[in-house]
Amino acid sequence: MNTGEVLTEEQRQNMVNFIKRTFGKSVNDGELTNDDQIKNIHNEAVNYSDWGL
Repeated sequence: MNTGEVLTEEQRQNMVNFIKRTFGKSVNDGELTNDDQIKNIHNEAVNYSDWGL
């Protein structure tokens, strides 16, 4: 996903769910407010989840 690219509602929800599964209660619903922010944090979550392998 490129910066500035608009997410579909399904993509947004899938990314937010993955972020919440990865980081747990440290993520509040109101914190993920725009697509670029969601994409950046999702990338961090993907990298974080790979660290444990």
